[in-house]
Amino acid sequence: HPQDCDESLVPSDSDAEVTATVLRSALGKVQGAVWTPLVASYSPGTVLSYGGGVLGEQFAFNHVQNPEQDGYTEWIEATIAQPVYVVSVEVGSPRGMGMVVGIKVRESPASQWMSLYKAEALPSESEKFSRNQRYWAWEAPVCRTLRRVSHIRIEIDTQAVADWNYIDYVKVVGTLDIQDGAIPASAQAVVYVPDDDKFG
Repeated sequence: HPQDCDESLVPSDSDAEVTATVLRSALGKVQGAVWTPLVASYSPGTVLSYGGGVLGEQFAFNHVQNPEQDGYTEWIEATIAQPVYVVSVEVGSPRGMGMVVGIKVRESPASQWMSLYKAEALPSESEKFSRNQRYWAWEAPVCRTLRRVSHIRIEIDTQAVADWNYIDYVKVVGTLDIQDGAIPASAQAVVYVPDDDKFG
């Protein structure tokens, strides 16, 4: 965050990049964020707010963490460059696996979230993959959407899986056309017309 930089450390006669090695214990909270390696989790009931600052209004938030009510402690939201009918969602994690408890999608910031996946955390996944030193590339059992979506939200439970819950990537696979046999979300009615040549 620019407002947290100490410009006095930069030599006045140098245009080169300045690099420094900083001890983890020296990394405290900055004005533009609430998370640091030393403050790796939040307390339920604590109001977390950030006005966006130098990052922009799209990063503003005002949230009270309530795991017992919400079923998750943190979440990540992202946009999908090309709106698609979702076919599958994959999450990659090297540590703290099994923390995903919900996946939601929506058409636009103004529309309601649609749930694709909701379940309890899987701490056994973290234990198994950590013990075997294997990477966790997990495909969620989701249903295909009936409308194209461009936003996705991954909800995670950092209390159920007590580790650094890293997420390297979220892969969304989708199509531009709705699957055969599916009724579009925009449909107002369904008309059944029997085939004269079908028996049974």
